[in-house]
Amino acid sequence: MARASLPRFGGGLSISAYKGPPGLGNGGRQALATARERALTDTVREAAGQVVDPIGVELVHVVVRRAKTRWHVRLDVDRAGTRGVNLDDCQQVSRGLDAILEEQELIPGSYTLEVSSPGIDRPIETDDDFRRNTGRKVRVESRDREGVTRAIVGTLKGFEGATVQLETDDGDAVEIERESIVKARQEIGF
Repeated sequence: MARASLPRFGGGLSISAYKGPPGLGNGGRQALATARERALTDTVREAAGQVVDPIGVELVHVVVRRAKTRWHVRLDVDRAGTRGVNLDDCQQVSRGLDAILEEQELIPGSYTLEVSSPGIDRPIETDDDFRRNTGRKVRVESRDREGVTRAIVGTLKGFEGATVQLETDDGDAVEIERESIVKARQEIGF
């Protein structure tokens, strides 16, 4: 898995220093922190969009969480097709996004920025996941109407509506109904 991580130190107030209105109690402060995390996640997602498009990678997942003394900003990026992302791609995104976060002071206080690939063990579930993994070797486990589970390994050729198309190593074309898929992941070949 490709990964680039940069610790950053900035000024400003941290959310943990905010006690909220009187009478909120711990649950109220926790709800405010969660709302703040969601707002920062949306802000980082928007800023990251300016960086990933020119590099030719896609933003898969963004999460911003408050750790004890700093914010933890984590992005997963990927590139459609067999190439995926490498360490250089992660570093470019990390440097570009870090410059925007620092210049615009989008994260209050100190933070750690981590940019990574989604990893080959990440589930393939959404249309975007299937699109990005087209051309890659995958393992799809499906369950038929009788409850029998089978696993098929092959190259993901595409998906259309309710069907996923694979080509096995023997060259056989296989179609699997999406609703019958129990688990789909990228296959590791050794």
